[in-house]
Amino acid sequence: MAFPSDQELSRFAWAAHKNARIRSGIPVGVALVTTTGAIFQGCNIELEYRLGLHAEVVAIANMLTAVPGGLVTGILIAAERESFAPCGGCLDWILQLGAGADTRVIHESAPGKISMIARAVSLRPFYE
Repeated sequence: MAFPSDQELSRFAWAAHKNARIRSGIPVGVALVTTTGAIFQGCNIELEYRLGLHAEVVAIANMLTAVPGGLVTGILIAAERESFAPCGGCLDWILQLGAGADTRVIHESAPGKISMIARAVSLRPFYE
């Protein structure tokens, strides 16, 4: 299987973004790629009383449902904000279920408009 390009991940992330169910805040869509090149999507889902799931967790749960033992090599986050990074909880999911410290985290504020490319481990100091 060929590995998807960042542009392909972008298309999947923005498609998931359209499915976000939010009551407040900002819609977020995610596309991640595994060590085998498979793509999984997720969007944030908010319910009443501030219960909800973050898009990164939904995408990783989708991956684990389909590919037990799968590992994330890259994740592209689609959120219409100038800057955006995974929260500490989502970063834990990415680091623990990623393929290593070099797991790529990309944020786009609009389709094709990259505002951040980082190694997951480089984001960790912000949450320790």
